[in-house]
Amino acid sequence: MKKPTSKSASETQTASSPSGTSKKTVVTESKIESKFQFILDLIQKQTPEETRQSLVRAGIITESGELTSHYKPRPKTKKKAKE
Repeated sequence: MKKPTSKSASETQTASSPSGTSKKTVVTESKIESKFQFILDLIQKQTPEETRQSLVRAGIITESGELTSHYKPRPKTKKKAKE
């Protein structure tokens, strides 16, 4: 015997926003702005050495100050002209 359920599994679900979109509320936007500002404030308070160490820990630069291979600019390749 099947248990009764409040909704059918095949029932179409309704959403408050059209598919692929989301509506931000003023509260959500202000929270994002305050978190972003908090991060900016932390970065601006860092000394140059603290900033350098952050870049080393993130794998962007090496201890010697060079860019890691992932961040080095790639040489531009010449494209063959179509005949």
